Amino acid sequence: MIKSFNDITPKLKQVKAYDLYGINQYIQIRYKIFIKELGRPIIGEFHTDDLLAKHYILKTKYPIGTARIIYRDCIAEIGRIAILKEYRNQSYGTIIMHQILTIIKTTERVDLIRLFVERNQGGNFNKIGFYKKFGFIENGQIFFDNQPYVNMELSL
Repeated sequence: MIKSFNDITPKLKQVKAYDLYGINQYIQIRYKIFIKELGRPIIGEFHTDDLLAKHYILKTKYPIGTARIIYRDCIAEIGRIAILKEYRNQSYGTIIMHQILTIIKTTERVDLIRLFVERNQGGNFNKIGFYKKFGFIENGQIFFDNQPYVNMELSL
């Protein structure tokens, strides 16, 4: 397991509905990344899917990332995977993916794990290639708010 600079093993922890401090940390990270950094509208970022989801924060000594799972029938949708800018390129995305996949495989009965990757996002990070390392395959294109996304799936 990769350790942070403070020698604390990064751990993905679920944010419970009654944990107002955890909810605040989770929302702050999503706001910094999706609203401020990527310029998405706040109305589109927080919506009813969040009420259905299980939310997670990646913590070392501090909260540094987020992930979300929505269970729909026998499908788990992974979303809102994000790492604060100052912690990127240090393997935390890989840590989140390993831990989120373990959570899905050990806690819920699902046949398929799905996620959506924005096709026209700036930057040089190859998100499609990143998710392929975990066994995800491309399965068509879908549009959200007139933006193209690649549908990626992992069969269990």
